[in-house]
Amino acid sequence: MKSVIVYYSNSGKTKKLAEQIAESFGGKLAAIEPKVPYGPYLPAVQRAGAEKRKGIIAEYTAPEINLEGVDTIFVGFPIWYGQAPAFVLDYLKKQDFSGKTVIPFATSAGSSIHGAIPLLQEAMPGATIRCPMTQRVVFRIEYEKWVNNIKALA
Repeated sequence: MKSVIVYYSNSGKTKKLAEQIAESFGGKLAAIEPKVPYGPYLPAVQRAGAEKRKGIIAEYTAPEINLEGVDTIFVGFPIWYGQAPAFVLDYLKKQDFSGKTVIPFATSAGSSIHGAIPLLQEAMPGATIRCPMTQRVVFRIEYEKWVNNIKALA
């Protein structure tokens, strides 16, 4: 499996998970970064909530990624208000994931990634979304079991 790991990490937890995925599967890490950092948890979700209500998408930077020969894209983010951050979705909409397998992963205090899947599908038409995973503070998922499930797909 040739993969790329695209992620946004506000607190460092999603970055740590992205690095763990890179160790398990190989692949290049590609970080999406807001031009103005969100900061600690409470100010971050307050800002994200205000942006959501106003329909604002934060400006961001992200590397160009060459998906030629790549069959699997891991997409990681913190869950804010049950969704991926708006600028992450905006970035995904600008890529062509047609015919690719996308494996979303998220970090969260308690919410599941499953509420984010419909908007991810909308942002990545033509991609196949498989094996979504949430690493929660409250309920820890068994990382090795998740990895083995993905490897069984290859």
